[in-house]
Amino acid sequence: MKNKKRILSIFLAIASVCALAVGCKKEEANKSDITVYMPDGAPALAFSKLMHEDNDEDGASYFVVNASDIAKKVSYKNTDENADFCVLPLTVATAKVGSGEQYQMVGAVTHGNLYMISKDTESSYTAENLSSLIGQKVGVLQLASTPGMIFKSALAKNGLPYNDLSAENAIHVSDKINLKPIVIPEGTAPAQALNAMIQQGVNLFVMAEPAVTALKKGGFQTVGDVQTIYGEQGYTQAVLVAKKSVLAGKTDWVKEFLEKVEESATWATTASGETLVTAVQSHFEDQSATTSLNASVLNGEVVARSGVRFEWSSVCKARTEAFLQIAKTVEEKTVLPSENFYWLG
Repeated sequence: MKNKKRILSIFLAIASVCALAVGCKKEEANKSDITVYMPDGAPALAFSKLMHEDNDEDGASYFVVNASDIAKKVSYKNTDENADFCVLPLTVATAKVGSGEQYQMVGAVTHGNLYMISKDTESSYTAENLSSLIGQKVGVLQLASTPGMIFKSALAKNGLPYNDLSAENAIHVSDKINLKPIVIPEGTAPAQALNAMIQQGVNLFVMAEPAVTALKKGGFQTVGDVQTIYGEQGYTQAVLVAKKSVLAGKTDWVKEFLEKVEESATWATTASGETLVTAVQSHFEDQSATTSLNASVLNGEVVARSGVRFEWSSVCKARTEAFLQIAKTVEEKTVLPSENFYWLG
């Protein structure tokens, strides 16, 4: 009996060690995964198929974070803590990793999602008649950030003068297009904020999809396409960068992965809003956070209007550099990257 008990004890001990070993191997496998970080919103939609089909054997772990936190993922002093792949606004990417020493741009995932909206639909705006806005006020969401810089670049590209009303001591002028920042207080619906601005004499706004589609329920309509106004197939907006060590050590894997990203971005135009939102929501790094995406307004047309498509750096490099040159004239602190910033496969 004692021998039987001893044999059973030995068996259980061996089983425990094996289970521990399997657990360790699974943990090691997870640690060896390539980490892919992206901001909530339109950029995350480019990875929706990959996240929808995510499994423990695909070699990658996906994390969605609030847009305000994404730059941190390439900025830690301990480089092991930084993302292997990270989606960043173009100008943030060039400012943070534009030297090409640690990261390189492998492609673009969004190409513009800004539209001019108004309740007054008697006029529509193109590059040809945008000068009719001189002397008027245009409300711009995030005027001091990327959307504002993009709209200013579109105006500059078309030779149109503008006046930033968010600047210190700025006053309304009659010989320029006056840009007023849209302020949406926390807990306030965008439509309410825009209606409040209408009361202040602003009738035209620059907003981003998919919020633009949602605002149609509040009586707003699209009266101008900023991408078309800018021209040249739009502009590079959000880019995917990767660690040089990953690009050098897993070149074949990276190429296969980028092909999947390209396929995923196309798939996003065919998936239901519920599927897209679930894919993004389930991959938030902070599991208590909630995506800004709204399933009720997401469909193929809205995803396309959000500029979601993947282009390899070899395809969009020239267009990206041209946009940055214009952006530099608008915002002096715009960083022009080194040649080594672009990974051409």
